[in-house]
Amino acid sequence: MPQPQPATPDRPDAPDPPGVAARLVEIESKLAFAEHTLDDLSEVLADQGRTLEALERRVAEIEERASPGSGVAGAGELADPRGELPEELPDELDERPPHY
Repeated sequence: MPQPQPATPDRPDAPDPPGVAARLVEIESKLAFAEHTLDDLSEVLADQGRTLEALERRVAEIEERASPGSGVAGAGELADPRGELPEELPDELDERPPHY
């Protein structure tokens, strides 16, 4: 008995070889899953980009407020105005925290 010829553009009504339909369904299923995963990852990446932009704006605002001469108590005003560190730390800063 001769094998059925696979469908071709010139013979679209010819039967497919056994197992081709199942393989096609499996491939289509995997493609749909991959597309769904890609969409999810794209959305997560976009969210992270928006979060990063917001954090960069907040850091810039904090740096601007904390710069020396801004009139706001910030990192620039915590050190000695001459830029020197104290020779000895106050006793309360030298003690171990209570959780040690």
